[in-house]
Amino acid sequence: LTHDNHLVVATQQGVYKFIDGNFQSLHTQLVNDRVNSLLEDSAHNLWIGTDNRGLFRLSHNKLEQLSNQTDLPKNKISTLFQDKERSIWIGTNSGLFRLREVPFVTVTTKHGLSGNYVRSILSHSDGSLWIGTSKGLNKLNNNVISSINETSTDKKLSILSLAEAPDKQVLVGTYHSGLFITTENGLEELLTTKDGLPSNEVRSILVDSSKNIWIGTTYGLVKASPNNDIEIFNKERGLPANFIMALAEDESGKIWIGTVEGIASFSQGDIQTFSLDDTLDAEYVFGFHVENNTLWMATDRGLVNIDVVTNAVSAVTKEDGLPVDKIFQIVEDKTDTFWLTSNNGVINVNKSAIHDVLQKSTKYVDYNFFSQGFSLLNFQINSGSTPSATLHNDGNVWVATAKGVSYIDESRLKTMSQTSIPVVIEQLEVDGKYYPIKPSVTLPAGTSQITIHYAGLGYLMPKHISYQTKLVGFDKEWKNKHKNTFTEFTSLNPGNYTFHMRAKYPNGKWQDKVATINLIITPYYWQTTWFKLIIVILLLLSLYIIYRYRMVSIQRSQIKLKELVAQQTLELQTQSELFSYQAKHDQLTGLCNRRAFDEWCNDDLKEANKNSKPLTIAILDIDHFKSVNDKYSHLTGDKVIKKVADILLGLAQKSSQEIKLARWGGEEFTLLINNDVEKSYDFCELVRLTIKKQNLSHLADDLSITISIGLTDNKERHEYDKMLSHADQALYFAKQNGRDQVQVYQVKNHENREK
Repeated sequence: LTHDNHLVVATQQGVYKFIDGNFQSLHTQLVNDRVNSLLEDSAHNLWIGTDNRGLFRLSHNKLEQLSNQTDLPKNKISTLFQDKERSIWIGTNSGLFRLREVPFVTVTTKHGLSGNYVRSILSHSDGSLWIGTSKGLNKLNNNVISSINETSTDKKLSILSLAEAPDKQVLVGTYHSGLFITTENGLEELLTTKDGLPSNEVRSILVDSSKNIWIGTTYGLVKASPNNDIEIFNKERGLPANFIMALAEDESGKIWIGTVEGIASFSQGDIQTFSLDDTLDAEYVFGFHVENNTLWMATDRGLVNIDVVTNAVSAVTKEDGLPVDKIFQIVEDKTDTFWLTSNNGVINVNKSAIHDVLQKSTKYVDYNFFSQGFSLLNFQINSGSTPSATLHNDGNVWVATAKGVSYIDESRLKTMSQTSIPVVIEQLEVDGKYYPIKPSVTLPAGTSQITIHYAGLGYLMPKHISYQTKLVGFDKEWKNKHKNTFTEFTSLNPGNYTFHMRAKYPNGKWQDKVATINLIITPYYWQTTWFKLIIVILLLLSLYIIYRYRMVSIQRSQIKLKELVAQQTLELQTQSELFSYQAKHDQLTGLCNRRAFDEWCNDDLKEANKNSKPLTIAILDIDHFKSVNDKYSHLTGDKVIKKVADILLGLAQKSSQEIKLARWGGEEFTLLINNDVEKSYDFCELVRLTIKKQNLSHLADDLSITISIGLTDNKERHEYDKMLSHADQALYFAKQNGRDQVQVYQVKNHENREK
């Protein structure tokens, strides 16, 4: 009996409907069939199971067939049933089968595509969908698929990229043949290598707000202006690499270029590169998504975000919970949800969840992963061409796969996600022993490990049901268990607990239906309240007695303790000061050491750069010092170093300039002079002459020394390590050119040294 009170009868010679007192054939194609079973589903479609021709569905007077020529293994249908999730169960002589709603619908060559290997999809402003495959270009309009071939040869091109031209035509990038454009007759050649393209392999196309056409190839980027001028950009002109993967334009008109070695931006003739290697270890940029002052990038190291105002870079990767690191395309739907494609399926994640991870308010991102089991004929979503995923004007997200083009049916996904899932607690295991499932279970004292197994009784997406549990009396909030169908508790205190669990499908809300079981853990006698109260009273009494005894002892020793603490504090302070002094001073000369000098330089250089004040670094080296050690002994050498240190200290103290000294190591000293290099040079020259004239005969007969000094200031270089390097190079030049001299760093001297 149908919903409109018509009687339908299955017979050995077709199906008949009782209308106005007479039986009439339900459909002419079923007149001679032996019909075994009938089912009217919730949408009022009539399902007819036959003895040898499989399964038929009659919907709005349209008859469709499933048989062993299509999907069913056998044609003999014995029984039909529709469950609460609207799935149709089919009983055959070869087993039980199910037809269910799925979130993805896939279009393949069976429906008219030129090829199943789809690389690019374009949602056109006129409502049509353009599909680029390895075997040609197709247009889907009003559920009709047509093929568009090259006009001159009528051959089907291998398509890599698509874009809408300003005049509503479609720009088509190919794998081997360059750039084409659609016309009324088909595809016409627009640009190839003979016209200036660096390569005929066109991976990405962008029409910017000024109607320039940007063409990304495997050997560089081409900008074709509306007046047909062509400009080529490649690695020699500042791009990170010649292989272009993706193109986008932000709200300010800046062009973003994704390559196999990072990204670059183009604005007003200038190219700025951004290396993702150092911070994110990312190289490939497969796609862009532009929104307010933010650029999202699909890379081989996750979802990367760039603030186009500050250029700050952040990312959400596998370490933050994503199932994969390699992301190909980013599509945002009308519900502020990102759809991320990968070579393992499609990831669905709310933007708020992404922002929570970027702002460190949560550690892991919450997502849904559509892979196997969601009617994707192939869960490898293709990359290396753009756009390989798009949001169509019907609200559905379309993705290019290795076996057809698939789209997420939002209405189906919403219906499926809202489907109620019955839940049940299946098994209760306590310390290796199984307990019968009852509303309330009493457990023995000493219970240490409780394992509860549960399930969501849903058949639409059974492998993708998510679970939450809450143990009232222990948990304050619901705990996400993701797809785990059991939870464990260890060492719970004696008491009363209530365990709840609930489930949901991807993108759905947590169901109101919960499975519940009450657990009562019996205490030992020493865990009871009265026993604990007695122990507390005895403990307090003992503590009071101990307290009174200790108070007397403490009062007696208080004065002695204060004296001891004061003495030890003084000793520790003296020792600490000694250690601090030794850590920053040279034992031989008494001057500060390299560690102290580094701290000075870092602080003074920051202050000087901030206030635009000059600062000079000088490195001093005793000439032929090894000869002094070899000829007069190391003891004499130490005395020479001490003498040089004394001279330096004396001259620095007399100087009107602020000068800091340090022994750098061996026979080297460093000076930090708060003045420019010209005035610092005069002081260094004074040092050189003073040491040269110094009489050292009291140390050893015929002993005399000279020094060489290299110096530089912060005019050209503001980094400490660079200044130190330049001073060292100036010292090297002084030594190479005869020693006993002061040299200021010169670029040409450095270049001569390298030659």
